[in-house]
Amino acid sequence: MKLAHPGTSAAHHNDDHHEGPQPVLPDYAPDPKGIPLARFPSGHAITTRPGRLRAYPGLLSEAPTTLPLYRIAAKSLLSARHTVDLGCGAGEGFQALAFNPGHLIGLDIDPNAVAFAKEYLPTLTFRQADIAFAYDSESCDGALLVDVLGQVSNPFAVLRAAATRLVPGGTLVLAEPVAYPAQVLRVPMRRAFSKRALEAQLLAAGFDPVTVLMDHGPFVVLSAAKCPTPASVALAKGIDALDQGDFDAALASFRITALDSRKDLVLEARLSSADAHLARGDGDAACQEYFAAGKLDPTDARCLAGLAQLMLSSGETYEALRLARAALDLDTTEVSAAIVHAVVLESLEPDRAAAAWTLAANLAPDRFDPVVRLVQIASDTGRHAFALQNLERLRAYGDDHGTRLHLAFAHAFRAAGRRADARLEVQIALTKEPSDPEANLLSRQLRAD
Repeated sequence: MKLAHPGTSAAHHNDDHHEGPQPVLPDYAPDPKGIPLARFPSGHAITTRPGRLRAYPGLLSEAPTTLPLYRIAAKSLLSARHTVDLGCGAGEGFQALAFNPGHLIGLDIDPNAVAFAKEYLPTLTFRQADIAFAYDSESCDGALLVDVLGQVSNPFAVLRAAATRLVPGGTLVLAEPVAYPAQVLRVPMRRAFSKRALEAQLLAAGFDPVTVLMDHGPFVVLSAAKCPTPASVALAKGIDALDQGDFDAALASFRITALDSRKDLVLEARLSSADAHLARGDGDAACQEYFAAGKLDPTDARCLAGLAQLMLSSGETYEALRLARAALDLDTTEVSAAIVHAVVLESLEPDRAAAAWTLAANLAPDRFDPVVRLVQIASDTGRHAFALQNLERLRAYGDDHGTRLHLAFAHAFRAAGRRADARLEVQIALTKEPSDPEANLLSRQLRAD
């Protein structure tokens, strides 16, 4: 592993125009396993794991530097008296906030990162905490989420936890990588976002108005105020209920929001109502909601993507294809449209299906169905290394896919001629579910090979 000399980061961290806390830079040396060990002047040695998850000052890493994003955020938080950095990591960007005279706290779930931050910026406050939960009653009037939402399975839950911490009128600054069709996300990155998608997430979580601080380059940076109006509170409660499978409660909350005069709030309520109706199997009601949402904003790709899903489920493949393409014309990063588009091309234009599934898997590398379908196509065309690489990335997210992921691996290993590996995956699947018909059939096929 290539290590940077700690002295090379000093210029990177000093701001020529401000005075702030001076960081304490460690010396890095690999431990017996080759993992960089940060040794601070205090005598503490902390194991670091540089990668896409986080960067460490003075150490080369796959993660992008976020210090410029923190500097942008700091300008929006100058008036905050109590600021919380949700997902502060090793504290590299946190020092940009220390020019704010208010109280600062950095939170992160990783104890090693928090230990590093405490040594790196010893005059500032850091605590270990799961930012997806409002673990205490401590409130703040400023908060940050920098390069965090794309790494979590439920971004809405994290935004709601941030809203819970903020006082009414408090400011949240959000910075996330910009999505594009050819992106290749590395674990733990699950998603990148368009500016519009982030604005919708903030609105649904109870933040408004939204101000664009930066929308060029690899990141988009937004600020928004907590705005607990009855309509926004009802919308957030409805989405919480929808996540918990309480469709009646969700729809009741969305009906409250739909009565509001704010078109953007009503749009989110209509789209969320459509999701609730789809989840309970009421396609007609979902269709009505998508049409209503489309009238509110014809440029929102989610409306057309939802209608495309409905057309696909009813067998109207050509209409589904038209709607999916129209949705992707509006937003090339709309995941649901990309998946419908790929499914339809399987039957109508099979020669283009592989490219369509590649797009869907690029946008949502943690979603089982698009990734496994891409893997199947890759295996059928002899691209076995590519197939297994995508499956390994899917497994690395750590989500529980039951026996399905083991069977997907078994099929891919068998296609690649790795029958011993295929048998092992089938055995694991049968241990979890002895009566699984696909696992039993594949087991018999492997014995016959």
